[in-house]
Amino acid sequence: MTYQPLARKYRPTTFADLIGQREVSQALSNAVTLGREPSALIFTGTRGVGKTTSARLFAKALNCDAGPTPEPCGTCYSCKAIAGGFHEDVLEIDGASHNGVAEVRALQETVTYTTQRSRFKVFIVDEVHMLSASAFNALLKTLEEPPARVIFIFATTEIHKVPKTVTSRCQVFYLHDLGVKDIAARVRYVLTAEQIAFDESVITLVAREAMGSVRDALSFLDQVIAMSGGKRISHELVAGMVTRQSASAYGEMVAALNVRDRSQVLALIAAVARLGVGFDVYSAEVATSIRHILVMKHVLDPCGTAIALTEDESSFLRKLGESVSDADLHGLFRLFVSIHSDMNGSELDRFVLENYCLEWCLGASSVAEVPKPLAEEVQAASDLSSTPGQTRELAKDPRIPPDAPTMAMVPPEDPTNFPASWEELVAKVKRLRPIQGRKLEECYLLEYSQDAISVAVKAESLAAYDLLREEVQRRWTKEFKEQFGFKGDFRVKKKQQPDQSAASNSSLGSESLSDKKAKERDAEKARIFAEAIDHPVTQGFINKFSAKIETIDLSR
Repeated sequence: MTYQPLARKYRPTTFADLIGQREVSQALSNAVTLGREPSALIFTGTRGVGKTTSARLFAKALNCDAGPTPEPCGTCYSCKAIAGGFHEDVLEIDGASHNGVAEVRALQETVTYTTQRSRFKVFIVDEVHMLSASAFNALLKTLEEPPARVIFIFATTEIHKVPKTVTSRCQVFYLHDLGVKDIAARVRYVLTAEQIAFDESVITLVAREAMGSVRDALSFLDQVIAMSGGKRISHELVAGMVTRQSASAYGEMVAALNVRDRSQVLALIAAVARLGVGFDVYSAEVATSIRHILVMKHVLDPCGTAIALTEDESSFLRKLGESVSDADLHGLFRLFVSIHSDMNGSELDRFVLENYCLEWCLGASSVAEVPKPLAEEVQAASDLSSTPGQTRELAKDPRIPPDAPTMAMVPPEDPTNFPASWEELVAKVKRLRPIQGRKLEECYLLEYSQDAISVAVKAESLAAYDLLREEVQRRWTKEFKEQFGFKGDFRVKKKQQPDQSAASNSSLGSESLSDKKAKERDAEKARIFAEAIDHPVTQGFINKFSAKIETIDLSR
């Protein structure tokens, strides 16, 4: 007999075996018991959470020789045939490859035929969202008034792509992602059944790698068993295979950023590169670990807050949270969310991560790293000195690292040439300091002149964490004076509703440079979209095939 993958070998055979979907199992069981079987159902959820399995279990419950019963026997012909996918009255259809009107019409012809062996004819359509709009329309009448003893079961990972006209004719069941504990219990059960020895920590590593999918967990476990040669599965073996490390590993990055240890930060990023872990995955996991620290720090009973950690990991993160301020935790969380959003899977992802992290280490808190009372001397020098050289002289003090950043941004421009607009000033800053310049782009201008610059920032923005600090505002004031001949103070406030503008009828404060750029991008996309729709080639295609343009991908 050929080898059977673990994901198929240990697929649930009863509703009771369906992992982590108790509400769905209970609803389907009650429907069978009460004889109130819906004629059309949709199972929706991410990959590997039990959509197709639930569909087969429901079909077995309806057609078992001992049924209909919420507890099918699993031994009769119908149960075995449905589990194997070859039952005459239970048809499984791939919606991705059978997505046209012709396929739906062929299905409708089959619907009219009586069952060959069982009580119900069941149609299971996987990835139903892949059906075309015309195919969905052709299916509507059959869904609304199906023949007796006909059941439609749809499975999809993207319920939002299924037309409302279809979902309104179905009972929709949402299958949620599974927690690490649920998956770990299944992994332990499978390894025990397979009589394979393992280190206890392996269970959590495999479960975490699956990211909510039992199928992914068992597929990965197949790979792990093959790597172990059928011998005891060690922690070291699995640790070298996973892309998701322990929470402690991500906590090391938080600890390094907390003390602004640039060398350690770069070393940790280099280690991620050697492991071959995606930097987008890594940045998301660091953000998740920061979130866990905040929850455990401020919620006495974190049960039910989606924290899936071992006792050692929880202890490590709790202890780390004691040494990191709430302000820094909030700032770091927003930092890694921004890092993750800026990544696109290219070779530059590593440098994006490095740049953001170094910017954090070299940013507003660099003065705070210097021990007092020297810190007060540095701050005073940055506020009062008219020449950057005085600050650099202080940097020769042995208590300051020789490569500590100076307060001067770049060699000053002509101080008499003050930028005519805030947009021009930000553009000049951004050319030399892109990340800091982007923070300025998030600001809402309230006042702009050579004598005073005042802006507002949204409290939840990354810019707010940096720019609302008084020491940062003093530093920008000094740099603007040195660079552009600015004569006043740079002031930053929290943005309120309504906008805190100088005059209530003024446009000041209503739009940031980032907002303006976003509007311009949207306008350009709309223009390109309109041109594409009106193009003769497009119109010819629409007229010839009676087609309908639903969307155009402008990302390439």
